Amino acid sequence: MAYILTSAKFGSRPHNTGKQLCSFSQRMDYEITIDHQNGQRMVKHNTNIKYGPNKQVVLSVDGGVESTSPLKARVESSLTYPGSNWAFIESVEERRPKEYHHNMQIRADSHESIEINSVYKMEPRHELKADVTTQNLRPIKIEGFLKPDPKNFEGHAEVTYGSDRYAGDATWVFNGRRMALSTRSAVEVSYPGRTVKAEGEFTRQRSTANGKLDVMWDVNRDPNKKVTVFGEVDANPDQPRFQVKTQWYPNQKVEVSGTFKNDGKGWYHVERDLEGSLNAVTSFRYRRRESRDQHNTNGVSNCAPEVGYL
Repeated sequence: MAYILTSAKFGSRPHNTGKQLCSFSQRMDYEITIDHQNGQRMVKHNTNIKYGPNKQVVLSVDGGVESTSPLKARVESSLTYPGSNWAFIESVEERRPKEYHHNMQIRADSHESIEINSVYKMEPRHELKADVTTQNLRPIKIEGFLKPDPKNFEGHAEVTYGSDRYAGDATWVFNGRRMALSTRSAVEVSYPGRTVKAEGEFTRQRSTANGKLDVMWDVNRDPNKKVTVFGEVDANPDQPRFQVKTQWYPNQKVEVSGTFKNDGKGWYHVERDLEGSLNAVTSFRYRRRESRDQHNTNGVSNCAPEVGYL
């Protein structure tokens, strides 16, 4: 299916016939000419706007699809107005199955230009490589890939501007199911002079779960400059416990742990004995220890806390 629109004119300029196409105001002096052709695999367009004394704007587009399997298409366009002349050329070609090569050229006034060459692959993962060339800037390179697997995710993005490199990486690995699982993940960001990295892991075996997180803010120079957080929880209904450790550079730490004991017929009964102990250790001058014993019988609660510094 195609349609053609040629020589559609609107304006208030007099023509050789001595007639005006349409008149909106005596002060308006313009003329618009549109030529357009459109088909399933081609398009041609030209718009010419004349206004004022010897001024005009011209937009032209000429493009088409040579084939759809494999894909091959090209389009050229230009824009001219008083003082400037722009040209756009763009093409895309599927040189291998699901591998697309793309080229774009932008030129302005014959002395400024931008060219982008890129390659996009869809298998076995999504990959993109692009080179950007301009007259007034250093060369730019863009690279990246993405593997959107929910159990084995990988992502990478990188931009190189001259000799400066900016990059980001992310990974995620998942194994197991809800009651018995393990995950590992990492994120890394690099820029001139520094690399920041975060690594984490989490495991669960029935009622016990533990996790660890490391954040390193200067990996290349000193990987010991980091913050580490470790946590563990055992949700046993009779003897629950937890532990949290935090360490950061150079030699600072805070540790908090707690153990509890529930003697009774269950959490849904009023009569039960609950005992608990909390322990906090820091790298500061003192260590604080707190224990708490609680007895609850027929709605009456007795609590005996003990706090000491060691």
